[in-house]
Amino acid sequence: MIKIALCDDERDWLHKTKTMLLYYSELHPEAGIRLSCFSSGQDLLNYMIMNGSFDIYVLDVVMPQMSGIELGINIRKQDDSGKIIYLTSSPDFGVDSYIANAFYYLLKPVELDTLSAVLNKAVTEISKRKERGIKVKTSEDIRIIGFEDIVYVELKKKALCFYLHNNETVESVSQRESFSACIAPLLADSRFVLCGTSICVNLFYVKSIDKDSALFKNGERLWLSKKACATLRSAWLDFWFDEEDGQ
Repeated sequence: MIKIALCDDERDWLHKTKTMLLYYSELHPEAGIRLSCFSSGQDLLNYMIMNGSFDIYVLDVVMPQMSGIELGINIRKQDDSGKIIYLTSSPDFGVDSYIANAFYYLLKPVELDTLSAVLNKAVTEISKRKERGIKVKTSEDIRIIGFEDIVYVELKKKALCFYLHNNETVESVSQRESFSACIAPLLADSRFVLCGTSICVNLFYVKSIDKDSALFKNGERLWLSKKACATLRSAWLDFWFDEEDGQ
């Protein structure tokens, strides 16, 4: 399922864009699109606090009280990965849109073909990210845990403990293979780095690193050796530098 938020204070444009998004959804049922519409940025932010983030945000730029750029910055405080697509009648905000790490910037009036092309690219990237997962056998069942849900993994008494961004912990049964062999699918992904011999961290969720610990975006702190912190810091800086170069 792909969750899309549409926010525009102009009723006519809200209706026109909503119609295009619904039509796109009908043409692409495989995406499982769920659309939510908002007439103000604060309404969207309030919804996110209660119900979580979206995969795609289609935002007007010029709005009263809170502009689309301000809204995008506030969205980024809760959601680092959602795709922000700006729609506006003015070309003057293109540079500002990068402050919110916008995925795309389109000028009104937007044609369906143009919007569809941008949505295709966004949906493809999101779907690929969501499809990636690792199979974990627990004492109760076998689970597929999405890469994007994992904050870090730790080996404890031969069991793998997966710490997820929703604060859930999933523990595997005892493993016979080495830790690196068990998490090989994660290590093949650029988001994950091995810290020592028993911890693997998702660089995306790291907020800061000091000399003996890493702080994650959910507020959790992971204590590490100085050597592991140095390794993690180097990989973390390379990860975000490469991400920015790829945009």
